[in-house]
Amino acid sequence: LKQRDEDRWRQFCAFATDWQERTRLLTFLAEVENRSRAEANATIAEQQLSEWIGWAQQKIDSLDPFQKGVTGLFEKISASIPPAHPAWMDAR
Repeated sequence: LKQRDEDRWRQFCAFATDWQERTRLLTFLAEVENRSRAEANATIAEQQLSEWIGWAQQKIDSLDPFQKGVTGLFEKISASIPPAHPAWMDAR
């Protein structure tokens, strides 16, 4: 049980790290969008600048541990950790 608790805590901390990274990247993306207004019609590698910004936004959104609310966050934590080995199986 102690290992399971530590694994859950590790996952919780990883979500906090993702949240911090997402916040940092959202600030950066807002600046990119602000500066891109002068170059709105630019094309890079056959993609419009707006497509690149949309791509970055999707990547940032994927870091949001709250995509399915707080319940979803804890459901992910619970699902990522295998259930404890039942004691009755040791009796076999």
